[in-house]
Amino acid sequence: MKYRKLTFIVAVLLSITGFVSCEKDTAPDNEVLSVLGYSNLRWDGGDNHYWSVYTINSDGSNDIKIIESNIGLKGQEWSPDGTKILVCGMETPTSPSFIYIMNADGSNLQKLSQLTDCVLTRWSPDGNMITFTKFFPEQDYRSEIWTMNADGTDQKSITDGQGSSFFANGTKLIYTSDKTDNSEIYSCNIDGTDQLKITNTVESESYVDVSPDGTMLICTLQTNIADVNTWEICLMNLDGTNVTRLTNNNYLDEQARWSPDGTHIAFISSRGSITQGPEVYIMNADGTNVRKVTNTNERSNSANLPTWKPKV
Repeated sequence: MKYRKLTFIVAVLLSITGFVSCEKDTAPDNEVLSVLGYSNLRWDGGDNHYWSVYTINSDGSNDIKIIESNIGLKGQEWSPDGTKILVCGMETPTSPSFIYIMNADGSNLQKLSQLTDCVLTRWSPDGNMITFTKFFPEQDYRSEIWTMNADGTDQKSITDGQGSSFFANGTKLIYTSDKTDNSEIYSCNIDGTDQLKITNTVESESYVDVSPDGTMLICTLQTNIADVNTWEICLMNLDGTNVTRLTNNNYLDEQARWSPDGTHIAFISSRGSITQGPEVYIMNADGTNVRKVTNTNERSNSANLPTWKPKV
């Protein structure tokens, strides 16, 4: 089975499966609070699942659902100026996913694209473009990287792959692809030209993110894609050298995202949850001082896809 189909299915399964507990650290008293967004999954068995979007302070306070909607929403992405949020919506648990946009307070939800099965949206640094992943369920969940203008116009397929985001200068995209069977990290121009394979490993890489200063990458390194407890967060140079594991344990760790100032990393982990799925954690950029942010056990099955609100 293709990597993209496997990871797409596993990503859903890991969100609704229970894991073993682990320790929790606390934030330093002098740390400035940041705001994160995350996707909350409530699952009642079978196809009966529902997504919603929340914001929360980095110390776990002020945990708020930002929109009430009949559409299941997930994958929130603030615009660079902090005024808009992209979300992916499913009208029913089994319907295709569309890209929506709303105000930062959750008002004025509107469908931005008629393309189906679209996820993992990201803004360009200037807020003028959006990149996203489109899946093709009828083709063994093959996936493509797409771009469009911020108003939803000029939609273009760029290349095979998934999980794309812009470099800090906005001229290139970073993404993962299994075009050589194993999922590796690639870069290309925003029109798909000048494709460069960055990694060449026996492991599989996913959820790659570029540091705000454009010098480092973080990603999920999967030594066994069928065993989520082998998924770890890794740091590497922009050219794929000097790979360092920031997490190294027998738990799921993935979906890492840089904070806007590059000093912290948000991610999801199965540590600390005995009966439920993953929660959002943050750590220093060097992997130290890991601490839990969300506590969704009594409300839902897991917290996923953490993002950082820009400080404008």
